[in-house]
Amino acid sequence: MHDNNSNLKYPEESGKGKMLRTVIIEDNTAELENVLSFLAQMSPKIEVVGTAGEINSGFELICRTQPDLLITDIQITGGRCYDLLKMLKDADQLNELSIIFMTGFHDFQNATEAFKYAAVDFLVKPFSAQDLQKAVRKVVKQHEPLQNIQQLELLLDLLCNPTQLDRRLAVSLIGGTLQMVELNEVIFLEAKGSMTNFYLKDSPRSIVANKNLGLYVETLQNDPRFFSISNNLLINLDYLHSYDHSEQLVRLKGHLPTLYTSRQGGQRLRQHLTSQHSLPKTNSLKAFFRKLLGRE
Repeated sequence: MHDNNSNLKYPEESGKGKMLRTVIIEDNTAELENVLSFLAQMSPKIEVVGTAGEINSGFELICRTQPDLLITDIQITGGRCYDLLKMLKDADQLNELSIIFMTGFHDFQNATEAFKYAAVDFLVKPFSAQDLQKAVRKVVKQHEPLQNIQQLELLLDLLCNPTQLDRRLAVSLIGGTLQMVELNEVIFLEAKGSMTNFYLKDSPRSIVANKNLGLYVETLQNDPRFFSISNNLLINLDYLHSYDHSEQLVRLKGHLPTLYTSRQGGQRLRQHLTSQHSLPKTNSLKAFFRKLLGRE
């Protein structure tokens, strides 16, 4: 473990703002040197106050040096970073700490996609100097830590239960709060300018995400339940009641507003519905299609 190495200090840009005191936890020497090299290349307002290669020494280093920023690998000697975060939380050392996570495990790709639109930063190895620079500069611009305790608890729950990655979505709300949403409870998403309304099952009001719909369309593109019927609407097909192609009219299950597809969205939806092979068993397949497409 290195500590307070003066060679790792970088000058402040234009002499303005305080130095960002940083701890790096990485048990791979080559990758640690990579991070240090990247930091040196971009020379932001960074002072690396120490590095560690395993959980216990990392915990001791953070408690002793009280850094502003922690850059840590998810998989480190002695366990995973969420074990370290639990220790830091119990020691009341998370309140003022911003965190950038690194991972070489693509099993966490879904978590990366979910949280990159929220307040927590992930870097998937191998990442570039520019990727690290962007994450660090995001921290520099913040007046408060990037994430709060609630967000970290949600992250820990997600990482501790990787089977939930395909069932839950991290939604960043107005004000920066992070909320985990069960995907099977999402009825549809509606674009509202640069924000997105989430309409959930058994919820009288929508929740408003502070990110645009395009980001969630990208995140959910591999989930067969979700279908984009226009540039402004993404529906969950599990809640589809019927589609009238002549009117481009979509009715969803429950007491919900009637939705309208775009011309192209309606064509895609009709093709998608008529191409499905795993359809409900009915006395008449033709009658089923006529009902679904609103032609009874």
